[in-house]
Amino acid sequence: MPVAGSHQRPLRIVIVHDALPRPDVNGSDVCFMQTIKELVLQGHELTYVARHGAGGEKYILPLQRLGIKVFSHDLEHLRQFGLDAAPAWRFEAVLKQGGFDLAILFHWFWVWLSVPEQYLDEIRHYSPQTRIAVLTYDQHGLRERRLAQLSGHWTNFERARDFEQREFEVYRRADMVLAVSESDRQGILAAARELDVEILPMVAEGASTGPEFARRDHVLFLGNFLNATSLEGLNWLIKEVWPGVVGSLPRAQLHLAGHCLPQGLEGERIVALGYVEDLDAAFAQHRLFVSPIRFCTGIQTKVLSALARGLPVVTTPAGAEGLNLRHEKEVLVAATALDFAEQVKRAYGDEHLWRRLSQDGAGFVKSQFSRERLATQIRRFTEHVRQLEPKPHNARQACSVLSVEREFPEVLTRPAGERVPLRLRGYCTLAELLLAAGDPGAALAQLRHVLGFVRSGNPRDAFFARLLLTFDRCYRQLGTTPPTAFVSEASECLASAPCPSPISETVEGGVGSGAQLHGAPAPKRRGTQGTASPVRKEGKGGGSAQPQISVVIPTFNRCAVLASCLAALEQQSLAKDRFEVIVVDDGSSDGTERLCQGLRMPFPLVYLRQANAGAGAARKVGTEAARGEHLLLFNDDTIATPNLLAEHLRVQREHAHDKCAVLGHFRYPRHSSKRALTSFFATRRFLFPQAFLEPGLYR
Repeated sequence: MPVAGSHQRPLRIVIVHDALPRPDVNGSDVCFMQTIKELVLQGHELTYVARHGAGGEKYILPLQRLGIKVFSHDLEHLRQFGLDAAPAWRFEAVLKQGGFDLAILFHWFWVWLSVPEQYLDEIRHYSPQTRIAVLTYDQHGLRERRLAQLSGHWTNFERARDFEQREFEVYRRADMVLAVSESDRQGILAAARELDVEILPMVAEGASTGPEFARRDHVLFLGNFLNATSLEGLNWLIKEVWPGVVGSLPRAQLHLAGHCLPQGLEGERIVALGYVEDLDAAFAQHRLFVSPIRFCTGIQTKVLSALARGLPVVTTPAGAEGLNLRHEKEVLVAATALDFAEQVKRAYGDEHLWRRLSQDGAGFVKSQFSRERLATQIRRFTEHVRQLEPKPHNARQACSVLSVEREFPEVLTRPAGERVPLRLRGYCTLAELLLAAGDPGAALAQLRHVLGFVRSGNPRDAFFARLLLTFDRCYRQLGTTPPTAFVSEASECLASAPCPSPISETVEGGVGSGAQLHGAPAPKRRGTQGTASPVRKEGKGGGSAQPQISVVIPTFNRCAVLASCLAALEQQSLAKDRFEVIVVDDGSSDGTERLCQGLRMPFPLVYLRQANAGAGAARKVGTEAARGEHLLLFNDDTIATPNLLAEHLRVQREHAHDKCAVLGHFRYPRHSSKRALTSFFATRRFLFPQAFLEPGLYR
């Protein structure tokens, strides 16, 4: 491809990143700053937008000194994360004033919502002439899949599927994808051959040659321990690898350094250095660098930095992959703990091997990761950008993870502390509505979005139990075997004592441990079969004022279905203190009681239990306990639309002086048309005649 000539106007480029570049913390930001500097050197006009503004002036000034306009801490877009304040600037104005030719959106799942998912549509809408490139330093779904293969845990597999779906969703909607290695480029193209993928290579320049073999000691592992890959590798190194080294190398110490290094690390001859400011000095003092990263994709920047400085490296196949490093050539590669320990002992004790690895590693980096190669690639891709036609804006198309905002707008408008909890519940409710509509695949996609908030272990609360039960229903409706015993895990969640979790810590009064149960007088029973055992459990709405509607739901051994029914009622537009819900358990043995007692709903929830006597007897018990002005009888598989209760109340009041009952319209799930019996019910008046009633027609 021809190189851009000097007569061409420089590109106006806006870079949108999750944060300001922090090269003293992240190795990837060292390389990112090199890319930014090269774009400036080639004459392009840059604007930098940081969604989060952590670090303030310390990290803004280096950008401004390069002549880059900086907009930091985008409070308009941080509302979705539960932060409220008046924004000092607006992204819409930045776009309209900038007249940008190109937007580079940095893609990473550091937090649950990536930058392209949040910003891409706005750029299409407010700046349709701007081409969009998504820059990725990783294959996110593949990285999570490798973690899942290590852990064997279903949540990691489901999160991997979520990341895969979401990253390729934004790649397909962009005009170009930018990767940092050929292995990532090939991996992306293997999954979506139609994509336009260019490489922006990293640069690694070594310091002057350090001390020789005999003047160096100890083994170094350096990482950013906010990154799950570094943290998992650290644990593996300490617990499984290092014990196999210490007996053979009696003087060697394992030195651990990096951002957010965990406290209390224990082991023989292990030294925690913590944050190290002078990396050149750290690399020069040590004899060997280890990178025990077992699940990752892309380029391990710390490995690149060590090699560039002539420091031999022992790493894993995952750590060598993105750099195309070869065992016994540029590095030593080991997959198991035993082999990793052996390779450490070899490189540490064999001076001839050490010298060869030092020279070959530094030579490889010099040839493959030079400034000249980066400059050439930037000229290539910016010329390519000039030839692209931006994709049009599609107002109807939204990223899957944002669908909940369209269906439940209150996730953006409720008080700050309630937004994230409401979003989590919204994903579940939307999944249940999609499931009821016969689309289990789309339902699974919504459920998986929740797992971006769950990184360590399963929360033991009613919300997660509901999530598990809905996962189970999705897989069964798809006709596939569930990947785990979802139902039994849900029972364990409900039976376990409450404990902090990524969800229950976040959700204020919504999904955590069960609230205190308040006893209520037993309802009067006239001719009811069996014995009802009532528990009145109030939600945040309280129970002192008389509700306007009492919703009565009989249920028997359908815990998962009931959870979906209650979740839909949680999303009602009617104020939560204007209705109550009465669940009458007809002697269930499947965990229904634990579910209802563990739930903490925003409306008053009453749980009644009787010996099995049938749905009619259960409705009678619920009716006698009802306090509402109006009575609404539900089935436990009714998935209410958000305005159902408000519409019932409106019609009741319009016809307050008439003798009438108000019936709702019933819609079968789409897949029901494939079955003869339900197709008959859906199109005939036999079972649900209310859909066909007309004025003057009596039934």
